[in-house]
Amino acid sequence: MVSVASLRSAVEPLVSRFMPAKLHQSVWVEADGGMKIGSKIYRPEPTAKVFHADKTNRFRMLCGCVRSGKSSMSCIEIVREACAMPKCSDGIRRCRVGVFRNTYSELTTTTIPTWEMWCHDLGDVRTNRSDSPIKFHHHFDDGEGEIELTIWFMSLDNMDENKFGSLELSHAYCNEMRGIPYLVYNYLQERVGQYPARFMCQTAWIGRVWCDTNPPSTRSWIYETFETGNVPASHVMYKQPPGLLKDESGKYIANPDAENMANLPDGYYINLVPGKQEDYIRVQLCGEYGVLREGKPVFPNYRHDLHSVDDLRVVKNEMLFLGHDGGLTPACLIAQIKNGVLIVVKEFVTERMGNSELMGSIVKPWMELNCKDMTHEVFTDPSNIICDSITGENHVIKELNNLGFNCPRPRYKNDIEPRIEAVNWYLNKLVGGYPAIQISRSGCPTLCESLQERYVYRQMKIIDKDHKHYRDVPDKTHPWSDVVDALQYICVGLTGSWRQKEEPKKDDSIANSIASKISQLNRASRSYGRD
Repeated sequence: MVSVASLRSAVEPLVSRFMPAKLHQSVWVEADGGMKIGSKIYRPEPTAKVFHADKTNRFRMLCGCVRSGKSSMSCIEIVREACAMPKCSDGIRRCRVGVFRNTYSELTTTTIPTWEMWCHDLGDVRTNRSDSPIKFHHHFDDGEGEIELTIWFMSLDNMDENKFGSLELSHAYCNEMRGIPYLVYNYLQERVGQYPARFMCQTAWIGRVWCDTNPPSTRSWIYETFETGNVPASHVMYKQPPGLLKDESGKYIANPDAENMANLPDGYYINLVPGKQEDYIRVQLCGEYGVLREGKPVFPNYRHDLHSVDDLRVVKNEMLFLGHDGGLTPACLIAQIKNGVLIVVKEFVTERMGNSELMGSIVKPWMELNCKDMTHEVFTDPSNIICDSITGENHVIKELNNLGFNCPRPRYKNDIEPRIEAVNWYLNKLVGGYPAIQISRSGCPTLCESLQERYVYRQMKIIDKDHKHYRDVPDKTHPWSDVVDALQYICVGLTGSWRQKEEPKKDDSIANSIASKISQLNRASRSYGRD
């Protein structure tokens, strides 16, 4: 006989496993954007109130300085959007959100902990961390009924185009959009609004994408999308107040309107200023567009506000100097000397284009239009001195000359040190109180960005907590290194430091005379020693 007590003890675990207890309300949503999740209370800042209230725009971008509460705001928006989903035919609201970060490490150490900080006890929670994507499933009640919220945490370093094509999401959130490619921005807008299927829902609804980011470069797709005066329909960017401001004397002071300060230590932003570079302060603490170098800069003396100007035009009747970098992705720069200053006017950067197509179909027509009848000289890639083993001809140089360019055969080695020294000579020199090199920002945007942040010595993966170790040659990354190489060829050519000293021609008569004199001296020395 089996007792009732023993039967109950055997059945209750099965009941609790397959028939969970009735849900109790675990989320309270407030009209101003505030929210209570369990015992945690979220109080929105002014930017967050406007962000959460926006139910019109399908693509929303949050931009602000470091530690301004962007990630928390975005995580709370996941819960708010889940609560706003229409009911399915069975009365349950269902929502599936894709959360994206650039790398798996960033996802697991930053994005997921932020979500768990707010929502670790959001209803009945089940997780699967061993699979890809990492899945969180929350079954909860917001006072209006049941909600099933599924979150797929996905790192883009494990994604490809085929995986994007199979996604069916309600909404999508990208954490730190600054490091995410433009292609992902396109894909996500195609994949939201797909779950649950429309026939399952009682009313229509709209899939949305929202992102947060620290300010990117002015060359990024984010800047071009939101700041160039042609913002796409149903797109909006919300900018948070900066953490720091500059007073009249140029000194950094705390911004009284900075957000999320209640969750930060006293003087947080001001205390980060000492020892930091200006670029870091402007981007991370002031929330301005700019660049942050990832590595040790090859040209640390380059100052964007000093060595570049908005626009430069070709000076008529002055000789042109072309820097030409060959290879599979050739690049070309157009420069001149004006009043002793090297001005870099125009860049040509390629993508899957041959050398003859670049120089013959793009550079040459541009020169005929803008520099007609002006003399020029091409400083080309020193690796082009490699000649055909049978004919002895150099195909690249011959090709350039056949296209009508004046390209003498390089007589220098492709050593990186003198090339870097030549560029530094121009960066460090003043002519009449002004820098000896000026670069057009509009004509050479890739070159400017390369010198600012892209052309670096990469840090080596060496475990040394006390020191950072960098490679001894610059990182070769297209197209950044291509245009800088072209600049190096111009600078090294104009300074003259590149020219390889010619070996003196042998003269047998002189050599024999010198050898004879040395022999006489040796004999005299031996005779003197015997005496």
